[in-house]
Amino acid sequence: MGSDPSLKLTRSERGTLVADIDEQQTLAEWEALFAARLNISSPELAKSLFKQFVSALGLSRNSSLDEVNAALHMLLELKPRDVLEVQLMMQMLSASRQSLDLLGESKKATFPEVRDLYLGLSARLMRLYTKQIEALSKYRRAPQVIRIEKVSLENSQAVFGYSQGE
Repeated sequence: MGSDPSLKLTRSERGTLVADIDEQQTLAEWEALFAARLNISSPELAKSLFKQFVSALGLSRNSSLDEVNAALHMLLELKPRDVLEVQLMMQMLSASRQSLDLLGESKKATFPEVRDLYLGLSARLMRLYTKQIEALSKYRRAPQVIRIEKVSLENSQAVFGYSQGE
């Protein structure tokens, strides 16, 4: 297969999104690579998650295709290890994009109340994004295990201890 196929989203004449694949690669090769890079064993699940991701980005006729491609590459760069991480990362990228969109809208607002509403919603999404980063970090951490190696009874009281090797 060589290098990663390049993905470009374009619009058809009717305005629907179409995934264009580099002519050097077939669609099946790209889907297999996408599923492998996201650690998803099922190509059908990879296709479904891709559709959910595009939808979560809130694409419309006015969406920037460069933003979509950047988000897809960001998802791959985060290197998810399993489907749960893929889903969490999709949520994270969606929350981040939407919070930034709201910040942009706040600059255009002519009424202070509307600007404050946009800023408040953006702040809530930023807090959600921070919680999602914490959740991902916690999920990726190895579970902490305490191994008890000695238990002795002295005067009817248990004394616990651990050893750090011999």
